[in-house]
Amino acid sequence: MKKVISLFVLVLSVGVLFCQGSLKGSLMDGNTEEPLLFANVKVFKSGMLVAGTQTDFDGAFSIENLEAGKYDLSFSYVGYIDQLLEGVVIKDGEITQIMERLESFGCGWIITCYWRDPIITMEPGESGMTFTLNKKGMIKQ
Repeated sequence: MKKVISLFVLVLSVGVLFCQGSLKGSLMDGNTEEPLLFANVKVFKSGMLVAGTQTDFDGAFSIENLEAGKYDLSFSYVGYIDQLLEGVVIKDGEITQIMERLESFGCGWIITCYWRDPIITMEPGESGMTFTLNKKGMIKQ
C-alpha cells in the first residue's frame, strides 16, 4: 500500500512540474534597436501582479514557472513610454517568446539658461564658507 501511495505522489508531483510554462524575450529601443538594460517587466493575471523581473545587459528577460493561462505584460523604462501587452498565452511545458520595442518620450525641448552675474557666491564665514544664491542674476528668455 505504501508503494502505491508513493507512486501516486510521484506521478502527481511530476504532473505539477510540467503544468507550467515560461516567458522569455527581449526589450529594445524602438528607434535604435539597442537593448534596454534593466528595464522593468511585470506579469499580471486578472489584474493581479504574479511575477516581475528586469532585463539584463542584452535587454533579455526570463520568467519561469508560470501557470498556463492568459497574462498581461507591462514594460517600463525611464525616459520611455510604458507599454502594456494584453492576452499573452502561456501553455504548459512551453516557452513563449516576446520581443518588444519601447518608444522614447522624445519631447525635443532644449532649455538654455543665461546669467548676468554669478548665481552662487562663496564668502568666508565664522564656521566655514557661506554660499549665497543670487536670484537677481538669472535672465528669463
